[in-house]
Amino acid sequence: MRWLKIGNDKAPRSIAEEALVDQRADYYLQLITRMFGLCGALALAICAINLLAGRVYDTEHFGDTQFLLGAAWRVTQGLRPVLDFGHFYGGLLAHGLAWTMLIFGPSVMTLELFAALLVPLLCALSYLILRERVSAYGLTALFLMITILILTRYPLELNRPIIGTVSAHSF
Repeated sequence: MRWLKIGNDKAPRSIAEEALVDQRADYYLQLITRMFGLCGALALAICAINLLAGRVYDTEHFGDTQFLLGAAWRVTQGLRPVLDFGHFYGGLLAHGLAWTMLIFGPSVMTLELFAALLVPLLCALSYLILRERVSAYGLTALFLMITILILTRYPLELNRPIIGTVSAHSF
């Protein structure tokens, strides 16, 4: 790893300095690999918790939940969103939920199963789009962020710092 320079703009001059640079590079590579392995394990744990919990978290907006499930059920019956029934979320959501209903059967769990199926699909699409532009570490961070955002159990509508402007000052 003679090309890797840590802490100095000049290339190492002695064999001992080269060995030290190689040792530091190996240490940092192992540290980064472990960190992203931990992020991957965290993403898998989030997926498992969401699949095993088996409940819809958002009871304050349950009317919206039923609207989405009703739209998916209508699509499974051969109706088309917007043309045959009122639907303003676009066809991808209704059709995705309908495909999930066809695979696993109609239930309230359809939303959670759809989200669990959507995570690997979004990660694969982001990989195909960004693989030559983003490092493996950046992609891993993106995959973790996609997983957490899609599978979160807390409705973002109830989180004041996300939907409103909050001062970041300590005074």
